[in-house]
Amino acid sequence: KMVTQLKMHTRPATNKFNEHFCSIHTVFKDPAESLSNIHFSRLEYMTPRTLNNQFFSIPYITCDCVYSQLIHFYISKSTGSDQISATFLKIAAPIIAPALTQLFNISISKAEFPSPFKLARVVPIHKQGPKIDYINYMPISVLPITSLILERRVNPHSKSYLELNSLFYFRQSGFREHHYSQTALIEIIDDWLSAINQNKIAGSLFLDILSF
Repeated sequence: KMVTQLKMHTRPATNKFNEHFCSIHTVFKDPAESLSNIHFSRLEYMTPRTLNNQFFSIPYITCDCVYSQLIHFYISKSTGSDQISATFLKIAAPIIAPALTQLFNISISKAEFPSPFKLARVVPIHKQGPKIDYINYMPISVLPITSLILERRVNPHSKSYLELNSLFYFRQSGFREHHYSQTALIEIIDDWLSAINQNKIAGSLFLDILSF
């Protein structure tokens, strides 16, 4: 379970942001409890199936790969909670690449995401309405830049395994190749039109769940 923590200064205005964002987060602190009464067996993507590949594994990352990613970071990339900038990582790449490689491979072998990589710098971004009201801001969590290297290693192998074994819900558009917000909109509009043609009432519920 990945849980990022708030790291903010102690100024009164910042405390207000902190209290507001934390109050939102506590609503979703235990999703397992809220889902306990749902019968997942009724969902098509949860039905038993024979996997094409029974074993899931992530190959170890090489030092050359880590070095390449370090030197190709954009220097304008936001700095995370560790306060280590992309500029510093690019300059220090030849020295820190071997150590980071060892750290990433230990993480892969133990199937554990390092705790320091879960600590985020939370930045309030104005959405709409009066800027003086803190409820009109949304939190953006900025993780340490080095955590992106491990994420980029794990992500394609995880998605490939899920795709190979058809473990994605067939209507899922997020985080999949060749699936975008457009594909989701096309599908839902098609459902609406189909319902209207059959003289049915079409209704939709859109949820924006905030967690960090």
